[in-house]
Amino acid sequence: MTSPSDITFPPEHHRDSARGAIVFPALVNGQTITCVILDAAVQEHLGANGQDDLEEAFTLNRGTAENMARLVIRAGNTTENGEAVIRAEDFFPINRVIEAFDGEDISELLE
Repeated sequence: MTSPSDITFPPEHHRDSARGAIVFPALVNGQTITCVILDAAVQEHLGANGQDDLEEAFTLNRGTAENMARLVIRAGNTTENGEAVIRAEDFFPINRVIEAFDGEDISELLE
């Protein structure tokens, strides 16, 4: 399992309209992993109101996307080609974890 301190996120990203996603890199133990957050996840969980503001919503809430990518990577849930794909439904388990801690600070779990 990868420790959270071994995962960093360079600032770049790009929209991949063919995949319906925003793509951004993660560096894990010095190796680049491609992170892919699907449009539905950006709309449902990062506040995009439609196709026109997907990148803006991602940029404003990038930390949330990075935390989800960190969880996907740490859990080993990458695709066969090594991508960490974040879907809208991936947010629900973390929401349950947050609720279970009932307002306690869990930031250390996500760093």
